[in-house]
This record gives sequence, C-alpha cells and structure tokens, in this order.
Amino acid sequence: MKFAGQLQWTDYLNAQLLHMKPNKTLRTINYVSFSVMGLASLWGFYILYLFAIGEWHSSLDSILLIFLAPVTFAIVLPLYRFVLLPKLTKKIFNQQKELQAPFEMEITDTNLVVSNEFGNAIRPWKHFIKWKENEELITLYHSDIMFTIIPKRLLTDPQQLETIKSYITKNGIKTEKSKTLQAIYLVVLPLFLTVIACNQTLNTYRFVFKQRYIDYLEALVHVLEVRNQALGDKPLLFDESWKKEMSQSLETLNLKSDELAKLNPRYFYLHTTTVNLANETHLFSDTLMKSIKGLDINNSNIDLSVSMIHLDNMSTLMNEISSKVKNNNSP
Repeated sequence: MKFAGQLQWTDYLNAQLLHMKPNKTLRTINYVSFSVMGLASLWGFYILYLFAIGEWHSSLDSILLIFLAPVTFAIVLPLYRFVLLPKLTKKIFNQQKELQAPFEMEITDTNLVVSNEFGNAIRPWKHFIKWKENEELITLYHSDIMFTIIPKRLLTDPQQLETIKSYITKNGIKTEKSKTLQAIYLVVLPLFLTVIACNQTLNTYRFVFKQRYIDYLEALVHVLEVRNQALGDKPLLFDESWKKEMSQSLETLNLKSDELAKLNPRYFYLHTTTVNLANETHLFSDTLMKSIKGLDINNSNIDLSVSMIHLDNMSTLMNEISSKVKNNNSP
C-alpha cells in the first residue's frame, strides 16, 4: 500500500499535542487534581471575603498562597498551549526542511518506508515501541520522543487506515503507557503546593487565634487581681483611682473578648463558644461595675453573686475552648 503527500506545520503541531496528551489514568489524576485546585480557589475567595470584612485575621500573603498553583496553571497552560507551543512548533517546522518536503509512504507486511528528496527511511514494524492516535493523525514511535507522523487526510480510502491498524496490531505495537513521572511533576506537585498553601493559611490563623486567646486570659487575670485587692482592703472600693483602674481593666477585657469572637470565622467549631464567652464577659463586667458603683459609705459589702455566676459561665466556656483545641489541635 502506497500514498503520498506533504506535511504542514499544523500536522506537526497536532502531533506534538498528541504526544503530550495524557492517557486515561493520567487524565483521571488531572481531573481530580484540577478539581481540588478549583475547590481550593473557592476556599481562597471565601477567605478573602472574610478577610475583607474583618472576620479572618491572618496575613494577606498567607491567603494569596492558596491561589499560587491554580493561578499559575490558569495562566501558564493556556499561554503555552495557544501561544508559545504553536509559535515554537511553526519555527521548528520551518527550520527542518526534511519535514516540509513532499514524501511517499509505502506500507508492507514487514516495513514502513518513507521516501523524499533527501533519501529513504526503512523502519521494520518490530522497531516501533508504541503508537498514538487522534482524529487527525497517527504517530508511530521509534523511541519515547521520536515518532513518524501519518496524517489521516492523506488516506483517500478508509480501508487504508484499517490496513495500517491491522499491521500495528499484528506486530504487537502497544499504545502509550502511563507517564508516572509526568503525573508527579505536572499534576501532583502543584496539587501538593496547593494543599501546603491552604495548610499554611490555617496555621497562620491558629497562631493568631491562640495569641488573642492568651491576651484575653491575661486581661481576665488582671481584672481578678484588681478585684481581689479591694476584697482584702474594703476602703479601696471608694478609692477613685482604684475604680478607674477597675473600669479600664474591664474595658480591656471586653475589648479582648470582642477581638477573640470576631477573629474566629463563623464556620469554625469554636465560633459559637467564643461569641458566648464575649457575651458572658460583658455581663460579668457590667454586673461587677454596677455592684461597685452601687456602694455607699454605709454599705461596703460588694454583691458578687450575679457577677460570680457569669464568671463561672466564663470559666466553663474557657474550659470548653481548651478542650476543643486540645482534641482538634487547631481552633
């Protein structure tokens, strides 16, 4: 069987695309990986929204890391596929005169013979190690990167295509095998970087949360220390400087509780607990200050019963936070 024709640079481009096309296994890995990176991008946009409204208190740099791999793929892959690869392929095709020359291809039971003005190339079927096919052409590989291109547009009779495939089958030439290393470097590695970026964002949040929680505890300890001073020295209850210090301490405690509640995004499991803690803290501060302000010279016994109820509730909530953080190793 013989047929003749001439390659065009678009044939060479299609052959390169066919060469880079992943097999079914790698395509499955690609779909899963790109889906994960897509979900990571949605996660990143949501975190950016929370950051914009003040509900996510971590560095902007750590948030932007989430978009590194997805954005890189979204920009680099289309740029390479539709701009760089066609331009480079056309340049190489124009440089290689042998590719542009008209040729005649003869297919026999034992060999595939390609002839043009530069000479003849005789390749036994048993020398081909694999083959690939798409709608435009067939590529027969004589090494992992070297192949012979057979454009289907040159086959005038459908039987010619079936004859070529019969020789491929007869000589045991296999289809492309899985490109494990390509999967690792081109897909798994960017996916790994995306997961690391998401984890880094959460780690930054955890660090900030724990620091704010420590600030809250320190403010609470200071309030209790100031209160205990007056419990051991009743005249302090009527000292204006002491009242001012207590008022400032309670204001600081309220501020720290609000910062802790706002820091915790609503979808984290500690959000309800920290909001309740902030509410109890405000109630504790209000009742304590009302008890102090209600004192007069004839009554120096501060009523701590109501404020102690709120303090007990605060203690319960703080124990709940500590337990959840310990069990989950993250807020």
